[in-house]
Amino acid sequence: MNINKANLKNFRSDFATAMKSLEEEYGVSVSMKNISFTEDKFTTKLEVTNLSESGEVVDSTVEDFKKQARFYGLKVSDLGRTFVSQGRTFKVCGLKPSYRKYPVLAKSNTGKTFKFAADTVVEGLEIASK
Repeated sequence: MNINKANLKNFRSDFATAMKSLEEEYGVSVSMKNISFTEDKFTTKLEVTNLSESGEVVDSTVEDFKKQARFYGLKVSDLGRTFVSQGRTFKVCGLKPSYRKYPVLAKSNTGKTFKFAADTVVEGLEIASK
């Protein structure tokens, strides 16, 4: 295999397809995280997550949001709400307390997750509700 960005993108896709039967058999979600590579090898983190009874990925950042939102000036009902920051729209998707400076996670309309300071999100949600 010629290890390069294009081939790794295809590999990731093929890997996801190959994992489908195991995901169904064990009731989990399997995903490759960031890939680092040289011309001779590549490494990646493999994440296996249990699925809830409804078939959704059990995400610790969602659970953390539900448990700790109030400590950041947020409400549990803010999970899933949208706000605008620097002209872009984001959807609140979780909380990572270990990220002290930017603990709130939000997804852009492209699906990429970004970290935000809690006060930025609180202000954005207040503006969005007006």
